[in-house]
Amino acid sequence: MNVTLGFYLDLGEKKEADLHILAENRYKVIIDKKMIYFGPEKSNKDESKVTSLKISGRRIVVEVYSPYVNAYDLIKKEPYFSCFVKTEDSKTYTNDDFKVFHINDRIEKVQRI
Repeated sequence: MNVTLGFYLDLGEKKEADLHILAENRYKVIIDKKMIYFGPEKSNKDESKVTSLKISGRRIVVEVYSPYVNAYDLIKKEPYFSCFVKTEDSKTYTNDDFKVFHINDRIEKVQRI
């Protein structure tokens, strides 16, 4: 089943940071209501690449979409998402620091068997 989740982190004030994302799904990185990246980068079917971004902002949102289907550009795999943030003042944030929301503003379809 396809599903969309939103991962949200508020840094409290505008900061510069390094953002590292590892995912098997499609995702958008949104900083202070501005989309700055769409991923993941293409890789072999059994590999995933870590995406590293330099960001500047207060609110980090990563919208993750997992279609869980076979298609020309997708392989049916169990989804996963991992994120690590290190700010300019050496504070670190991991997956556990993000709030997670189920985004259901689009129709979710189930693949026929």
